[in-house]
Amino acid sequence: ISGSMARDEKLAISRRSVAAFVESLAEEDRFECMAFNLQPTPLFQGLRVASKENLHAASAFFNTQRARGGTVLGPALRSAYTYRDDDRPLNVVLLSDGMTETGEQAELLQLIQSRPEGSRVFCVGVGNEVNRPLLKQMAEQAGGLAAFVSTEDSFRRQAHLMRQKLIRPAIEDLTVQFDGGRVDMVEPSELGNLFYGTPLRLLGRYGKSGPVDVTLRGTIQGSPWSQTVQIALPKADEGYSPIERMWAYRRVSRLLGEERSGRGTQQDEIIRLCEGYSIVSPYASMLVLENDAEYKRWKIEQRNATRIERDRRSREQLQTKLATLKRANETRYVSTPTKEASTANKSVETPTVQDTAVPPSRLPMSDRGVDLDVPTPRSGGGGGGAIDPITATLAIGAAASAYFGRRRRKD
Repeated sequence: ISGSMARDEKLAISRRSVAAFVESLAEEDRFECMAFNLQPTPLFQGLRVASKENLHAASAFFNTQRARGGTVLGPALRSAYTYRDDDRPLNVVLLSDGMTETGEQAELLQLIQSRPEGSRVFCVGVGNEVNRPLLKQMAEQAGGLAAFVSTEDSFRRQAHLMRQKLIRPAIEDLTVQFDGGRVDMVEPSELGNLFYGTPLRLLGRYGKSGPVDVTLRGTIQGSPWSQTVQIALPKADEGYSPIERMWAYRRVSRLLGEERSGRGTQQDEIIRLCEGYSIVSPYASMLVLENDAEYKRWKIEQRNATRIERDRRSREQLQTKLATLKRANETRYVSTPTKEASTANKSVETPTVQDTAVPPSRLPMSDRGVDLDVPTPRSGGGGGGAIDPITATLAIGAAASAYFGRRRRKD
């Protein structure tokens, strides 16, 4: 409820988000509500069951809050940590724009690292003006996830998705190893936890095509889990040029995150990546002029012109592929109404994955897809709740890196 939340309807978005999340709680859940700016203001002074009376009190509590003061996240997190007990995991869901003082960020990330055992932090970024890098880094380092909401979002849907992740056990401390070091410089370098319904995208570099074994390891409710699958690294893959830039953006983001954590700076590497891949950062900006003649007039070298043209062609090829897949999908699923349905003036809806309830293991896979055998963990698990069988999918997309190919030859 800091002063910055008064802009961009952030406080109103927060109220609606909290209301939707609180309404999604089940009777066996326990919760506490807390408003904060410079200091936290708890509602119950303890955990309460999600009864109708307590849910109503929570709604009334947030409706009375007004935006004022500064943003200091540290005291709020410390206060939230005190609700940890040994009976069940503690999930802290933080709604904020993250617009805190720069000097507090390193201390805040250290506080995240020193959280009590059995606690996780989920960050919900509110509004269009939000410190996404900080909130994302906080959540990932705290074993949680970050989500972002604005006025156009469905708050009930977001709350439902968040609750699914909270009550279902994650694959914790996930690691991925590529056989023989065939793939290097993988981003993100630390994977953290894999939650229900959440994709995990790994971007890396490789110099040799062909099959490669990929071993994934982690724990599910304290029990070790591992699996090795084989994937094929293509020799060339037209139409995926933006993957290179996505990899560079992830790497720049990680290096900036290390800087926020007080672990030194790699300014030269950040600048090199930003210049090579047209990425804006605190150390690199982009200049846009009206036409090529203006660049020549001011003697400015357009070092990214070739990359921009290649990315444009790649996007066009990818859009063509997506349009083809969409048409094929429509042809496959659209049904002709039966005579009875037509007589009753009923429409036949196009099935979706949710509508048809097809088990994930039976869904059609591409030639780059591999099913992961993730067993159904035991129910409960310290308050985790009963869960559905989990099926994870590993999908590999790759592109040849012309930029690094040139760099290696120079080296």
